[in-house]
Amino acid sequence: MIEIFNRLKSKPNLFVQILIASLFVNLFALATPIYVIQVLQRYVAYGVTSTLITLIAGIIFISIFEFFFRNIRHRMTREIEEENITLADKVIKKLTILKTSIYSLRNQFNSEAISGHVLTVQNVITATTTLILIDIPFVSIFLIALYLIHYQLGIIATIIIIIPFIISRFYSAGINQKSFDWYLNSMNISKLYDNSTARYVTIRYFNLIDALKK
Repeated sequence: MIEIFNRLKSKPNLFVQILIASLFVNLFALATPIYVIQVLQRYVAYGVTSTLITLIAGIIFISIFEFFFRNIRHRMTREIEEENITLADKVIKKLTILKTSIYSLRNQFNSEAISGHVLTVQNVITATTTLILIDIPFVSIFLIALYLIHYQLGIIATIIIIIPFIISRFYSAGINQKSFDWYLNSMNISKLYDNSTARYVTIRYFNLIDALKK
């Protein structure tokens, strides 16, 4: 998360544009609950068809704008992914200039770990992850709107938002450990496949196929 914000701070103009677009996107997102409230209060209560048509036209118009703003914002945010390519190029360049003696001291697991870490960075530091982090502070917009409508709705929404954070606080350590174990197992499985192709002569000579299967 710190790396994402560091990349955004290195491009202040882009950061400001993303924040402005996020503000509009989250404001447009309020249209749906406001539409439901207005239908219940005005159309259901009074049954005026013209009011319903106006509300439908308004929600369609706002939804179209929200769709385009979300796509534009995502395209802008993808600029931070360019540094992932730069990072991968730096890693490859570093590996190509290493001395041969260093490679002789490294086993295959380490080389796979390097590529695995680069892939992890590319999968984590993306436009989607960045937008999720940026949208978190805008939750306050929804809460303020709910408190203005009725304080009880605001309290209920606040409790619903807080509960997942409390639960994740208790389970985060276990989830991180299982994720790390899954990563190690994936590396070991990949190593087995590589061994079965790179050392197939040895495997056949010593009849190690059953051992590899286990």
